Amino acid sequence: MIIRYTENWFAKSMEIDLQSSEIHEEFSYLHHPELLNLPPFEAVFRAVGEVMPKEFGDLQSIVDAGNVSNQDFELGQPVMTKKGILENKAPECRALLEHMKMEIESLLENLEYIDGVKFPQQNRTGVEYQNFFGETAMKFYEVVVGLPYPQ
Repeated sequence: MIIRYTENWFAKSMEIDLQSSEIHEEFSYLHHPELLNLPPFEAVFRAVGEVMPKEFGDLQSIVDAGNVSNQDFELGQPVMTKKGILENKAPECRALLEHMKMEIESLLENLEYIDGVKFPQQNRTGVEYQNFFGETAMKFYEVVVGLPYPQ
């Protein structure tokens, strides 16, 4: 129940203003990671890893969103195509992974402002944070693409 409640709230809050979406903190593993016996970083990245692939839908949707971001923000990334990603074309796969990382980072930044969420901001450059971030990005990539990231 706690897992489903937290992840449903988290998914719903991505569609509306995260800060104003109501939550019963006592049932949220983001607010109380000890409910699942998880350290705070692991709890946050678990929620992100579960919710992001569902929210972004299929590969074509995230490719389109990445291309729009690339153009709007002049990021200098190559244009991505679903075909190129599925053929493991390195520049396109790298651009997709970078877009996914930007989406994860944006969501994590939103979590900073949610009262009671256990997310130690001061350690974002540490090894634990970097490991969870990298694992979550790879999981997101594999779920959306249906293939592991090319090495």
